[in-house]
Amino acid sequence: MNENIEKAILLLDGKTDNKFKYKDISKLTGYHEKSLIRLSRNLKKYGKERMLEKVRKGYNEPIKVQEGRYILDMIIQSGESSITKKYQYYLSACKKEKLFNPRSFSAVYSLLVKNDLRSCSTIGSKTKPKESDLVKEKNHIVIFKVDKLPKSNLFVYTAIDYKSLRIIKVLFSRKSEMKICADFLRYITENIGIPDLFYCYGSLLLRRPVYGQTEFARMCSELGIVVEYNYDNDAEGAYKLLKKELISNLTECIKNSGIKTTKELNELFEKSEMFSKGRKIKEIKYGRLPKSTIIDDIICIKRQRKVLSRNMVQFENGLYRILLPEGMNLDGRTKVKVLMDYNSHKVRVLYENEIYNVELIQIKTSKKFYE
Repeated sequence: MNENIEKAILLLDGKTDNKFKYKDISKLTGYHEKSLIRLSRNLKKYGKERMLEKVRKGYNEPIKVQEGRYILDMIIQSGESSITKKYQYYLSACKKEKLFNPRSFSAVYSLLVKNDLRSCSTIGSKTKPKESDLVKEKNHIVIFKVDKLPKSNLFVYTAIDYKSLRIIKVLFSRKSEMKICADFLRYITENIGIPDLFYCYGSLLLRRPVYGQTEFARMCSELGIVVEYNYDNDAEGAYKLLKKELISNLTECIKNSGIKTTKELNELFEKSEMFSKGRKIKEIKYGRLPKSTIIDDIICIKRQRKVLSRNMVQFENGLYRILLPEGMNLDGRTKVKVLMDYNSHKVRVLYENEIYNVELIQIKTSKKFYE
């Protein structure tokens, strides 16, 4: 089969010189004309040498560990009975999340076979994920989850104290976005303190990679908080019990009052009995935030960029000039970190532990929505 692909690539590469048509190459290689058209597009995109290298190594690139975990999480969280429906759920998630390019059904199926998840009955029920050791070692732990409610378009953001099982904060939203997670992190650090650990098993939003590290993990590491993605039986059981209570209270709230927006739902749910009784956050105390820590410089969007000429830096859809002191200039291609606030979208630049303001020079017409 690989020999035929190599032959097709070589013939498509010399198609203009040899004056071959897709019909002729189809007869010589046995490939359908549509497959050859798709192959010629990839040939223009990647080049002949890279395409041949892919074929010799294996036409599909191997699934890396991070992508494999993402696929398995999506398959488990789909809640569907058949593997085809689970695969369709995975494809729709890939289009929305845009973290990885969607894999073929055979690649996903082989991954399930490799992890003993081929039969539908074992997916999400009999499988036992790797247990966490860090949860038992730490003192101040917050169970932080971003979960989609069943049979609805609502996402629920939940922060629970692990030891007392008291609700710190709950928010319902129609969007799954990092801005809400950043607001939760700010709320916890300013009102309760800095916990030792965030337990975030199964929350895909909190695992989005940005330059090899998730945005949420980056903010937590700068605050000295450990983020645990591995499974813990006690923490998961506690969360499931509280989630059932949340759903039952949610249905009662919707039945008794004509709620139409998520804002009205959050306001009503905050006044409900279950939430007011469980939310005694004054009794929960974690470690103090150091006075030298500027929380606005940590809980924000932070990206590394290279300086252009005349102290210019490009970030998202804008071109900015760094307002430096007199006599100070940055060379071209100097690496700086650009900071943007989630709420106000104010942009600043961090260079050698100093914060500098910026001036907007040019903005593109296309809008960017921050997550």
